[in-house]
Amino acid sequence: MNLAALRGLTSHRSVIALTDSDTLQIDLYGIIGWDIWTEDLMSTIGQSTATAINVMVNSPGGDAFGGIALYNALAGHPATVTVDIQGLAASAASIVAMAGNTIIMHPGSTMMIHDAIMYSSGNAAEHRKDADSLDKISDGIASVYATRAGGEVTTWRQAMLDETWLTSDEAITAGLATRIETGSQLELEDTGATENPDEETAALDAVVRGLFTAGWRWKDRAHAPPPTKLIAALAHPVPDQISTDRRVAALRAALADYGGNS
Repeated sequence: MNLAALRGLTSHRSVIALTDSDTLQIDLYGIIGWDIWTEDLMSTIGQSTATAINVMVNSPGGDAFGGIALYNALAGHPATVTVDIQGLAASAASIVAMAGNTIIMHPGSTMMIHDAIMYSSGNAAEHRKDADSLDKISDGIASVYATRAGGEVTTWRQAMLDETWLTSDEAITAGLATRIETGSQLELEDTGATENPDEETAALDAVVRGLFTAGWRWKDRAHAPPPTKLIAALAHPVPDQISTDRRVAALRAALADYGGNS
C-alpha cells in the first residue's frame, strides 16, 4: 500500500516534534507514512542538537521502510533516547521503539511484531518477486529485534510469522522493553494542535486504517495466543548459542560420569 501517494489527499498534519535546547519530544500517534510524515520527522531528528529525545508512542505501525528509517535515525543520534509506549507499538512502530536506550511500557500497553505486508498486483512472476522482497524486508526487521533482545534472527522471524502480540510484562521478558511504569515520568507538552477533519477526509482515514489492519491475523492482544514459543526459545538457546567453555565443561562432566578422563 503506497501510503505516501494517498497522504496528499488529506489535510493531516505531520507528527508533532517539540524542542528546546536540551530535549526533543516526538509524538508517534497514528500510522507511519499517513498520520506521521516520515520525511519531516527525519529532518527534525537530523537537525536536532538535543541531548535527550523522548518518543511517545501509540501507533499500529505503517510503512516498513519509514519505520526502519526512523529507527536508524534515532539509534544513530548521539542523544539519549527514551521510548514511552503509552498504548500500542505494533508493526513498524515496534521497530522504531527498538531505538530507545530505555523502552517504557505501561499497564495495558501492547507491542506487536509481524511479517511485512504488501498489497500488490501483477502476474505470477511479479507476485513471486514481491514475495522475495517481503522475505528480505522481514529478515532485516527480525535482525533489529535480535540486535535489541538477543536470540537468533530465525527465532524472531518465526515470531513475526506467528504475529506475536505481547503485554507489557511479556515484552520485558522477551527483551523488547526495559521497564513498566504506572505513570510516565516524561514531561508531556501541550502542542495546542487540534484536528478537525472533514467528512471526506474522515472516510478516507477509515478506508486506509481498514486496509492497513486487514492483513493482521489477530484483532488485538486479547484475541492472540500468548508468545510462549518466542519466550521459550529465548530462554533455551540452541546449542550454537552456548559458549565453547560451557560445551567443554558439559563434555568433561559427561566423561567423568562414565569413568572416562579428559
